[in-house]
Amino acid sequence: MNKKISFLLIFFLLTAVSVFSQEDNASVESEEVVEETTEVVEAEQTAEVSETEEASAETPAEVASEEETVEPESETASAETEQINIGEDEEIPEGIRNNKFYLESLRLTKLAHETFEYGDYDASAGFAEEAIRFAGLSDEYVSGELITEAGRLLAWADSNNIKTKFPNDYNDGKTSYEEGVAYHAEEEWIPSILASKKAIGIFDAFEAGSTGTLPSQYTVRTWAKERDSLWTISGYPWVYSNPWKWRTLYEANKSKLPDPQNPDLIEPGMVLDIPSINNEVRQGMWSPSGN
Repeated sequence: MNKKISFLLIFFLLTAVSVFSQEDNASVESEEVVEETTEVVEAEQTAEVSETEEASAETPAEVASEEETVEPESETASAETEQINIGEDEEIPEGIRNNKFYLESLRLTKLAHETFEYGDYDASAGFAEEAIRFAGLSDEYVSGELITEAGRLLAWADSNNIKTKFPNDYNDGKTSYEEGVAYHAEEEWIPSILASKKAIGIFDAFEAGSTGTLPSQYTVRTWAKERDSLWTISGYPWVYSNPWKWRTLYEANKSKLPDPQNPDLIEPGMVLDIPSINNEVRQGMWSPSGN
């Protein structure tokens, strides 16, 4: 029974490691280890059933108790897998995502896999447990860094009167920032990361458009997230800073619209031309990074 519990512990730990795994082959490797571990556990269960039938050492109640113990572990592993998918987000700067804690968690995960293959299950469980600990430290670090950046952008928005010009976007961004801070205080790293990232996305778009060369083109984003329409796009600082200029965009891009007679119908991914209206110099495509 102790060996079976050890196998189950390794199964749980290995499937929960590294919240910010980026490589597809790492996920495949983890699945292979889980399958191998499952086969070992099933073999142990078969052997134990045979021993039970021969020696009648376990009661039905004990068997039921063991089965109930296994199920919560499977549910937890599933929840961790969902977190891994959340962590695979290239919008988080590489320098923050690939921090020293994350890199150490990868090293420990590799050692956990290697020692498992060699049959040293105790060592594998130890490495896996440490990998989880460092992955958590990585999440905490990323959460803190994103909160700092979101706070910087919020301060920029305040100093540039974004609240008055774009009250809905401002309030949405500020609320997301405050949620990120609150989640961080509760040590809920993933919700904190997601909330801060949303705030950064909102404020960064305004900051990026306020500096540098004005773009001559813009790729339409979604209505659900960015509320892109000719009205809102015209109001962006890097376009015209005036939503009432939407008709200028409409006339310049009418032939590209799905229905040229309907200025309300634009689609995500559509590239809009931004004509100059005051002899301002425009070139290149606008991007959220400001490049």
